[in-house]
Amino acid sequence: CLGRSGAGGRFAIGSGEAVMPVAEAQGLAEGAKAVLVVRPERITLGAAEPGLLHGTVETAVYRGSDLVVHAALAGGGELRARLPGSCS
Repeated sequence: CLGRSGAGGRFAIGSGEAVMPVAEAQGLAEGAKAVLVVRPERITLGAAEPGLLHGTVETAVYRGSDLVVHAALAGGGELRARLPGSCS
């Protein structure tokens, strides 16, 4: 936790290349480590920009209505995203 603001806080992700605000961080002290869980369907992929997570797509599996993407994050760790299976 990089800092607190009311019930929320700001967290460095990976090696600190990205910072994410979180609405609910009650019970975590500044400087504490935490596990961040994000629903895979809430993740979007795009061009690399400062302040965002950077990684390399390792696999992309089409599963009918979904495309499941696994990526290795540049600062270590992994990410799974579930995207719409349609290209439209």
